Amino acid sequence: RSHLSLIAYLWIVFGSAAIMLLIWCLLAGLPLTGYTAPAIFWMVALGLIPQLVGHTAANYAIRFMSATFVSITILAEPIGSTLLAVLLLNETPVPLELLGGGLILAGIAFSSLKSTSSIPDTDSSLAAQNGRQADG
Repeated sequence: RSHLSLIAYLWIVFGSAAIMLLIWCLLAGLPLTGYTAPAIFWMVALGLIPQLVGHTAANYAIRFMSATFVSITILAEPIGSTLLAVLLLNETPVPLELLGGGLILAGIAFSSLKSTSSIPDTDSSLAAQNGRQADG
């Protein structure tokens, strides 16, 4: 992945996923046609928004953040889904869901603080190395 551009990587990932899904549908005898226009719209929307945007954003972020932190932040997806359900479907989360969302956000915040404190200060590290070399 490090030597591929994001676009090339996405073509490989989404292309192979599409081929595998087609093979699965054919083997399982699932219909590929005959769906209503609203069903097709929602299938396309489900493919474009969460998969294309979400997967692409995560792979883009890995170039700038640790893979561990990116994967931990993906845990916030149910919180986004809950917010969309509240806004679009007039759903009301129950207290246990709110507690779970709070715990997820706290875990992400803790991870963020932990990951930034574990990154070495390169200027200090270089100065220390140069100081040791000058003494030696």
